[in-house]
Amino acid sequence: MRGTTRRSAARRGLLVLAASSVGTAVGCGGPEFADPTEEGDRLTLGGLVYIILHDNLEQAETCGPDYATTLELDRDRFVRTFDHAISEDIVDASIRMLRDQQQVSSGRPFFLYLPFGAPHCPFHAPPEFIDRYAGRFDDGWDLHRRATYERQLEMGIITKGTDLPPPSNAVPAWDSLDVDAQRLYARLQETFCGFVDHTDAQIGRLMDALHEMGITDDTAVIFLSDNGASAEGGKHGTTNTERFRNMMFMEVDEMLDDIPHMGSRHTDPHYPIGWSQAGNAPFQRWKRDTHRGGNTDPMIVHWPAQIPDADRGAIRTQ
Repeated sequence: MRGTTRRSAARRGLLVLAASSVGTAVGCGGPEFADPTEEGDRLTLGGLVYIILHDNLEQAETCGPDYATTLELDRDRFVRTFDHAISEDIVDASIRMLRDQQQVSSGRPFFLYLPFGAPHCPFHAPPEFIDRYAGRFDDGWDLHRRATYERQLEMGIITKGTDLPPPSNAVPAWDSLDVDAQRLYARLQETFCGFVDHTDAQIGRLMDALHEMGITDDTAVIFLSDNGASAEGGKHGTTNTERFRNMMFMEVDEMLDDIPHMGSRHTDPHYPIGWSQAGNAPFQRWKRDTHRGGNTDPMIVHWPAQIPDADRGAIRTQ
């Protein structure tokens, strides 16, 4: 790697991707961030990049050792159109800053912390991402919870002999629901999955940029989430998240007219509790609960230059 002095090329950068992460205030410093270590082969951060995005807010702050700027993300552009979304904006900003850093400090390591607001509610995504999942969940959350559990066993994510707990009493059996409820609940889950898919596409753009810069192998990428699936949508879900925040839960018949517009500027959706339980398989509960499911989350590490071939795709437990 050109431009490296007293540094291991295998430690070009650290990229942390956080899904549905609530940003916190992070100080933007000066020279003290430029070289946190003394002589030796420990990691020297030649560039520091933060993107801070609070859930449900429209501003991201970015800073580095030589500059501090504010990136204004105009939430109104997202709410009123689907020309782009906040996830696209912050990835655009990340790619731009990484290219700047690599151009002026080629070979020096970087740190990028990129916390997405997605897939925290409300679920908003371009319609083509949502429509990919049309009909996928018509068979309901009971079947999908079981199917997820069985895939986890097959992949070794959970150990053989792990039982799937019985459903929570708060979650009705899918077959007990009427046709309108099933239709609404399925579309809410399709909207959530489209939201996740759209976020994944933005992460893909960021990884493509690392490839173009020739630094993928030398960059440690850590992907994680801050909590399990949320049950805050309640029994029926919602198309107006301000309602459940004020304990004014919506009924099925209030939301049926929103189905064609789900995920657009006309809705503010969150799925019902049944999909939360399915998403937290094999656990019984959800976000906010210490009964697992709320605080047991996966983490993925990608670092081709440092992870031995024999360990690629391996699973670690804690």
